[in-house]
Amino acid sequence: MKFSAFLLVPAAVVFPVLIPRMRARLCTWKVAAGALAAGLAMLAVIGAAYRFHDFGTEINDIGWRSPLMLRLHGLAPHLRLPLPADFVTGFDLLAVAVDKDYPVVVLGQSHPRGVWYYFLVVWLLKEPVLLLAAQLYGLARTAATRALWTDPTLAYLGLNLTLSLAYFSLLFATQVGLRFVLMCLPMVALIAGAGLAPLAATARGRLGVVVVALAALAENVPYLGNHLAFTNAAVWPKREAFRLLTNANIDWGQNDDKIGGWLQERGLGAAAFNPFHALPGENVFDLNALAGVGKFRQHLWLREHASPRAHLGHTYLWLTIDSPTYERLLDESRHLRPSAVDARLCEGASAAGPLVDGAAVSLPDLGRTQGLILCVSTPSRLHLGLFAEEGTVVLGPGREPLREQPQLGPGQQSWYRLEPGTSALAAFSASGLRGRWAVRGGAARLATRAVPVERGLIAEDPASPR
Repeated sequence: MKFSAFLLVPAAVVFPVLIPRMRARLCTWKVAAGALAAGLAMLAVIGAAYRFHDFGTEINDIGWRSPLMLRLHGLAPHLRLPLPADFVTGFDLLAVAVDKDYPVVVLGQSHPRGVWYYFLVVWLLKEPVLLLAAQLYGLARTAATRALWTDPTLAYLGLNLTLSLAYFSLLFATQVGLRFVLMCLPMVALIAGAGLAPLAATARGRLGVVVVALAALAENVPYLGNHLAFTNAAVWPKREAFRLLTNANIDWGQNDDKIGGWLQERGLGAAAFNPFHALPGENVFDLNALAGVGKFRQHLWLREHASPRAHLGHTYLWLTIDSPTYERLLDESRHLRPSAVDARLCEGASAAGPLVDGAAVSLPDLGRTQGLILCVSTPSRLHLGLFAEEGTVVLGPGREPLREQPQLGPGQQSWYRLEPGTSALAAFSASGLRGRWAVRGGAARLATRAVPVERGLIAEDPASPR
């Protein structure tokens, strides 16, 4: 929010130019003096907020990341900052943040660099229904009267609202919650209020205000103590809210300390909790994990073919997976069929011996630039499981990008259905992984081969002979 306030500055600069009766006064010395005073006051307030810590630091003393600050550093390395260093480096980080991917998931779709309608959708689904309707009606009335163009106060609010929404909708990639545009809500309310004000002067209008307020309170009652998870009455059933909104719009870890008790109360103490993939029986998922925040494809099949039985505190979802559903999951989502890519990945692999049910697994530690191909050969169809007891590893089919694979952690298990032949799994970013193999339905042998990894991809082309 402290950085968002800077969006008020361009509005203050542009606004007088747009208003004819203010434009003529721009050339006076009083305007220049006022602008200078306002600028100095702004610097003083920001400095005071940081207790003037690292105020006036030389540009040369800070490691910059953004192209703008790097250029400025090259031009004037000894220039002193007129603001606290922590404040300026915050802008520097924001400038490079747009070049990263973020776990933006809305309306069931992943948008790693954000999407223009994100905040509009979130507002429509998190504003109490009648309050939302009143605001939309008020905005329409204000626009119809042309007050947004003729009233300086409303024009300034409208310009600020437009600039803020344009920035956060089109240029801001970290779209993980409505909180980033909370400052827009008062501006919307003020503009809408201008259109509704004449109605509030009537008895019917005052009754409408009471009805809207009571309805908004009623919608919030089920969320007492858990207001972050609020979605309006248009989102129904609530156990399906994860298909629309994710991240800080519903779940930001606020119920992590309560879930253990909820599981015991429901008799779900033995349920699979945040499994690597759904398992037969009872499963409980963190809302963001099931929705695909982080690894969007991890539970994609489950989202498309199953629905939660219930939610726990709106942030955890309970699913029951019967045998037919689990068989479909294995066959359609976790079924490895030997291919030419697998064969090329396994060329030159070193034999590691037979895979025996219950045999210990100990993978070497692997950094972000190291991978290990696990080549599993079997003469018949079998089911292969890896039970992690300690440590972690990113694990998935060798033919798929490693960066898209989920992480297997302590207490989790990963199962695959393998057809006869040689199939390649890839391990990546492993740390202290210890566990055991589970082999069902046939015999298998294991061979391994180290491979280089760059940017989450195997650095050699498995589609070409080596």
